[in-house]
Amino acid sequence: MSMSGVRTMLTRVLTSNRKRLSPLEQALREKTRWSAKAPAPILRPRTYRGRDFMLAGRAFDLWLRGYLGVKYHVTEGTTVNEMVLQDPSWWPYLDEATVTYDDGRVISMRSGLASTVQVRRDAIRRGQIDSEDFFENCIDNAMAERLYRSGDMTNASSHPDPMIADLRALAGAAMARHALFAGTEVNLNPAFPHPTIAADGDFAIDACLVDIKTTKELIPPLAFTQVASYALLEAWCRGCHVECLRYHRAAIYSARYAALGVVDLRHVSGVLAPLRAFLEEAAERHEAQQSSAMA
Repeated sequence: MSMSGVRTMLTRVLTSNRKRLSPLEQALREKTRWSAKAPAPILRPRTYRGRDFMLAGRAFDLWLRGYLGVKYHVTEGTTVNEMVLQDPSWWPYLDEATVTYDDGRVISMRSGLASTVQVRRDAIRRGQIDSEDFFENCIDNAMAERLYRSGDMTNASSHPDPMIADLRALAGAAMARHALFAGTEVNLNPAFPHPTIAADGDFAIDACLVDIKTTKELIPPLAFTQVASYALLEAWCRGCHVECLRYHRAAIYSARYAALGVVDLRHVSGVLAPLRAFLEEAAERHEAQQSSAMA
């Protein structure tokens, strides 16, 4: 089960009224401490439609991880696109599908994806992350991830000009607030390899697990519940419970407000036990469904 599946269940089970926060999310937000917000939010381009919101959000995730990699001289873990390139089951499709460049060149999608991944690696290695080329590459990587996650590349044009300008504004705001990302140990794209519930986070700095949001709202529904779930999954993977969290601070970086909200999970341990129980129940239900399907 992917973490997106868990988020769907969290929304359905924990939110009794869409206009009202779940008790768990409310408890987490009440203990959250926010940094100063930008004087005015960075507005999304009016030209954005449908998938553009997701693409811009994922592209900024990729940019910020690149920025932190350069800032702290650390290498991000295997990206989604790298996993696709390493998975032989994808090779027949990637070799058959083609990519047409603006100059008319046609290459296999496998070659195009490999080039996109390599350009990202090279730019981060050289520290060249504040350029239009790198912003375009982040969009390219986000679009390729969309293929893996949804299997749908219909109408995949990216409206590059407004999206690049949007990414530049979000990046500029993040660099201006670089003190928000201060720390000594940085983990980019931390993975939590539970056998039933697969999940990965955006990044972690010391004991703080951070999820990036580029929504119009400062905090989307269940945002802190999602990060707390990641922290619990990490402990679960080590055979631990709430009392031995490695990531005992859960945070949301709200990119359009250039603000970081942090909650110390040690101060809300009473509400984490039911969340851990819910995740265990979800895993058991998923395993039972798989067993039934294989019978």
